Amino acid sequence: MSFQFGTKAATLKSIAPHLTRARLCEQIAVPAERWRNDQGFMLSEIMGRFGSVPLAVRSSAACEDGWDSSLAGVHLSHIDVKPEAEPLGRAINDVFASYKTYAESDQVLVQPMVGNVVISGVVMTRDLDTGGPYYVINYDDVSGRTDTVTGGAESKSIFVHRSRIEAMKSPRFRHLIDAAIELEGITGSEALDIEFCIDREDEVFILQVRPLAAARQWRRVAAETVDAAIN
Repeated sequence: MSFQFGTKAATLKSIAPHLTRARLCEQIAVPAERWRNDQGFMLSEIMGRFGSVPLAVRSSAACEDGWDSSLAGVHLSHIDVKPEAEPLGRAINDVFASYKTYAESDQVLVQPMVGNVVISGVVMTRDLDTGGPYYVINYDDVSGRTDTVTGGAESKSIFVHRSRIEAMKSPRFRHLIDAAIELEGITGSEALDIEFCIDREDEVFILQVRPLAAARQWRRVAAETVDAAIN
């Protein structure tokens, strides 16, 4: 059966049984209808699962992360939310409110924050503008936050040709690329946008996987042409 991208939460859940090269955070998906009808129960479930760990409350709308448009950065997310009923409930309401209109399949994704983050960012498995055969890593290795690159802050970039991954000497980034290659196999796509972070133990955490919506506009240059030029 071919892989189907869904909401942010649903896609991560589908990937979880197959991913070996990186880790996923635990998660609870909060469905829109259930949240409207029983907020108290959902809050108790989340706090019971995650205890005293600060939480990330992230958008997981049905209209996000498709092949036609990603809506990246359009909807609200909160990080470092206190695992208490009042701030957690407010954060979930804020994220739902950012959707403007509700669909039955809309969700909010709640996860424990990854601790001791040293690098975070996004890796695209093709060049965003042209579809060129590169792994493009945009990353922040200064702030210790997980939302700087996705939030549009200044970041550093590395381009790694897809046929020359052995040239990547950084063990951390090589582990990241290995995880990206595995995700390509799981999803059956070589056009992915992958949000990640890496902790002090060099563990790679995958926070989001979505198709590169820009792929529909690419005027591809054959990889063999690029290879020949580089050689």
